[in-house]
Amino acid sequence: MCLQNITDAAAIANRYQRCNQFEKMREALTDLKEIVQSYLSGLRFSQNKTKSKSERDSRKADVISFTYGLENKKYSREEIALLSDVTYERVRQINKDALKDLKKQIFEPEKSSLFGESYESLIKLKEELIERKVISYYSLLSDVNEKIKEETIKNESLLNLLLDVFDFDYINIKLHLLKDNDLIITSTEIDKKKILQLCYATYIVVEQNTIPVELNDLIIGVKGKLKGFTFSKRDIEMACEAIDAISIQSDGKYSISFDKLSSSSDMAYRILFEENKKLKLAEILKIINHRLLRTDRKRIIKGSLNSQMNMDKRLMPLGKSGYWTLREWQEENKTMYDLITETLTLFDKPLKKETIFTQIHKTRPNIPIRSLDTVIYNKRYCKIKGNKYILSEWRDLYKDEIIITKPKNIIVKENPVTEQIKRQVINLFKENNSTSILLSTIVKTLNKNFNFPKGSIYNVISENPEFETKFVSKVKKMVMYKSQNDNSESSTKSTSVFVSYSWDGKDHKEKVISFVEFLRTKGFEADMDIKLMQDETAVDFNRLMHKGILKYDKVLVILSPNYKTKAEAFEGGVGKEYRFICSNIDKNPKKYVFTSFEPITNDTINEIVPIEFKGREIVDLVKDETNKFEALFSKLTDTKVYKFSDVAKNTPLVESKRIMPFTLKK
Repeated sequence: MCLQNITDAAAIANRYQRCNQFEKMREALTDLKEIVQSYLSGLRFSQNKTKSKSERDSRKADVISFTYGLENKKYSREEIALLSDVTYERVRQINKDALKDLKKQIFEPEKSSLFGESYESLIKLKEELIERKVISYYSLLSDVNEKIKEETIKNESLLNLLLDVFDFDYINIKLHLLKDNDLIITSTEIDKKKILQLCYATYIVVEQNTIPVELNDLIIGVKGKLKGFTFSKRDIEMACEAIDAISIQSDGKYSISFDKLSSSSDMAYRILFEENKKLKLAEILKIINHRLLRTDRKRIIKGSLNSQMNMDKRLMPLGKSGYWTLREWQEENKTMYDLITETLTLFDKPLKKETIFTQIHKTRPNIPIRSLDTVIYNKRYCKIKGNKYILSEWRDLYKDEIIITKPKNIIVKENPVTEQIKRQVINLFKENNSTSILLSTIVKTLNKNFNFPKGSIYNVISENPEFETKFVSKVKKMVMYKSQNDNSESSTKSTSVFVSYSWDGKDHKEKVISFVEFLRTKGFEADMDIKLMQDETAVDFNRLMHKGILKYDKVLVILSPNYKTKAEAFEGGVGKEYRFICSNIDKNPKKYVFTSFEPITNDTINEIVPIEFKGREIVDLVKDETNKFEALFSKLTDTKVYKFSDVAKNTPLVESKRIMPFTLKK
């Protein structure tokens, strides 16, 4: 059987299995509805009951109905306590007793006071859900609402009640990337903390791949994120099934939902990969906005998409044709100058403009003729009699036929704001006391503060020799300022250090203050939030953190359990700072120094290190104190502890040993 047939058979089997599951879910929810209605009717039936018994049963019916919204609106326990004139704890106890009654009716019908009927559909459904171990709540609810139409009791109410009756755990996820992706843990074998870490790492790896990723590559990527974390192949598959944003393709690969891709250049890359052909920018933009139509993402504008695609190393424009392709396809990307030069060299004789264009059009059919008109008058070429063109290097061969021409279609306009933009860019570097700033930061700042056109800012930076740009990631560029001033002062300037930490309590804060003071006594210009707050009133904390990361030579992060918790939940100042560092650390790895006041062990690392910092070096201050903080100071000053010699010109000569003739004689 061929691979395609196997894939199709697997897809058909998967659809059949899902349809079968929905039939079982429909049957189970129908039975549960029957049980609930009988149960509530029995509680509200007052005949042959004492007054107190009738009141208790009526209250129990109200509590479970209000808790799940079975007959009307759903209420919180605090609201139910007010409605029923009982305490919050009593509401919890009543609801627990009601669930116990329902469980007995389902799993122990012979002991129930009702009809003693067995509900095999519910028992079998529970067994099947336990086998799945982890399920996406909203995905399950969406499927139930799509396939099962219920009028008397809402599907959501029945499903929530069903999960509690089955004693399944519900996890409300707070992590930024997995928000609105609550999980149902159906198996007691599952470690909740570990499954959350696994889902988080899996999401990051699939999202960073942009295009569908094979399971083996996904496992490699997740293991790289979670070093020392043991999990099986099935665990990865289970995490993918539990994350709503991840889908499995017909070929068995996993991909992130289009609207969850982090940037518009990622979307462009996905589209080019799927279409498997070069496309114009307008076509790419049209497809992107069509796919984002019914999602939470905003429409992408042409200027933003063009800017991001130009900074993305994976994407490549084909000259000035307007078409884009993937760099990995290795298509020719020759300029018009290259194509004209190649054509003249190929024919090895003067050619008319029409002949040159016809030859170029064979390999680049999308090039407009006006592109040729724009460059043919360049100094690389000369026009001779007969409306023909030659290479400038052939001038001596045709010097009697050369016609002096003037460049066409070239209009040079002076830009009065160019010098102002350059001056403000330099001021930005001086204000931040830095020689390197992200290109996007410069453009946004000058555009917002001075209303300079973004295109003009890009041109000034790219054309001015005082500025140098280079890629620091697949979509980001860093601008370096080559200062013309004497740098003699910078050699004696002390290293500036911003100390980042989490407010874990008074003792921890006092220890951080003491540590900052210790660094200052050792010649480091160390700062922390408390020191800066003393120097400035009405502090903008977001600006303070951003300034701390960009302005200072080093950022020293003091790791602690509370820092890890806040960072991974993107909570408060620590969460925003963590986001800054994650986006900057690969570009400036020497800028960040991780430390801890606790001795560093494997257990400590798991307790204090956020997931994105796993695998990075941590300075053990407790151990380093015995070495007079040699490791810490070497990191802060970029000093090498060991100085190795230069490699010698010659290697030692090794004398070959003589091999004796083979013989068995003694």
